[in-house]
Amino acid sequence: MASVTQITQYLYRSNPQKTLVRLTLYHFLKNACDLSTPFRVTLAERFLGSCLQFIYWREKQTLLASELFSIIEELHSHGLVDDSLEKFQWLKTLQVIALNHETERLKALNNHLKVSILETQHRVISINNNQLMVMRLLTSGGLRITCHSPLFMIREGALQPLAPATDLEYTSYMELMPGRLQSLDLDGLRSAHFTLEEDSYFGLTIQGHHFQTASSLQTKEISSVPEIFYGLKALEKHFIDPKSDPFYNELIDQLEQAYHLISSGDPRGHQVAPAIVKKGQVALRNIFHKDKLLLLLVTNIEYMLNSHKSTKSLQEGSFQSWQKVRPLPK
Repeated sequence: MASVTQITQYLYRSNPQKTLVRLTLYHFLKNACDLSTPFRVTLAERFLGSCLQFIYWREKQTLLASELFSIIEELHSHGLVDDSLEKFQWLKTLQVIALNHETERLKALNNHLKVSILETQHRVISINNNQLMVMRLLTSGGLRITCHSPLFMIREGALQPLAPATDLEYTSYMELMPGRLQSLDLDGLRSAHFTLEEDSYFGLTIQGHHFQTASSLQTKEISSVPEIFYGLKALEKHFIDPKSDPFYNELIDQLEQAYHLISSGDPRGHQVAPAIVKKGQVALRNIFHKDKLLLLLVTNIEYMLNSHKSTKSLQEGSFQSWQKVRPLPK
């Protein structure tokens, strides 16, 4: 069984630009996959499902499935795919539908999960943008998180969700699993694919229906990449208690310190509070939407900052008006 690396090398040597599907597959394997993964049916499903998240490919789904099957036939003939071609025959009868009602999406996904992950405990919830998030408890004590769009394909008469746009794995300590390729949907058009190796994060952001590289990622602190950091936190709030989240606790401590500095009249309060309250606003908007303590602190600090600005403006206005007064004639 050939690995993703061997497949991408073959596609590169045989001109990946022969067709748009071939080029898209090449980009996907190179940019969004673990290079050591063997090319099996599940990887073909993931590629197809990732393509069909884009309306561009949904309008060309017959062409996409047909050309993908032809490429797999070619790879099979060169000994690069061990799975029999019969396992890929479903590509010839591909049908994709959108389940627009939340209750129907939940039923369809739960029915699929009952068959596919009997050995694990799982929970499904609705999140933003009509997505469904699946939380699976792993035998290791860790957690696998996948997020699915409303799109399903029909396989052997049953509904099967398309490949998840987000696929994350956490340790039993609720930290990202080292050495595992993590995939995070950013905005429907872009996604981040990265691994944690030796206390640093390495990866790529890819964009568009061709899965081209948008930017590279290398950092020791994932918080230095706000869209990835806040994207992770927005999901983690569903399975990590904020009180045990270091980011949440640090934010609350910073806001409380700023509040006490301002309320006590310490001039340092007005120097540090604007940046901290902005951080709190972003957290409220993107992560902790209904957190009462966070909302209370942000609201109170905003009020005190605005009151200070109004008083200062009034004082400056009075001073300027006094400066313009001319002495009475003698």
